[in-house]
Amino acid sequence: SRWQCAWSKQQRTFVHGQLVKLGAILERCKDYLVQEDSRVPEQRTGAAVVAGLAALIGTAVEALAFLELIAPRAEYLGTSACPPDALVRFSELTFRDLVCQSEARGVLQQLMRGGVVACRQLHARCPRLFSAVDLEVQEAYELLEVVRTSLLEARSSIGTTDMARWSHLVQRPLRTL
Repeated sequence: SRWQCAWSKQQRTFVHGQLVKLGAILERCKDYLVQEDSRVPEQRTGAAVVAGLAALIGTAVEALAFLELIAPRAEYLGTSACPPDALVRFSELTFRDLVCQSEARGVLQQLMRGGVVACRQLHARCPRLFSAVDLEVQEAYELLEVVRTSLLEARSSIGTTDMARWSHLVQRPLRTL
């Protein structure tokens, strides 16, 4: 499951720049490509095509941003708290998979949960790939993990009844997440 980005930083930067330019051109031309009168079926189709292209380009830009965040941490992937099968599945993903396959998002979320990259950075740079809900769930998981760890460390200083009650309160949400 040793992962290494197949594209160099220079290649990722070049592709990112080209996609950003293409997105800007598409945005500027959108008004010319799609007329405001959406009662004509061909124009509604044109609007859908333009929206789809914009979404595809935006997702590709975010996938490149994700690669930029994770590429420097490639050697730490094996030591992260990610499930080994998620690391194997991640190593098998192509750039096309990152952009087009909804299943890839699940793998990326597992990497986020494993602490491979800071979740706030992921959401800020890749909001389509890591939504606000993903961010909230990850932060809740991290807070519960801190509480669980603190409870384990404080075992000797709190009573058995209190320990059991607090452990139960933390374990159920952790299993749910």
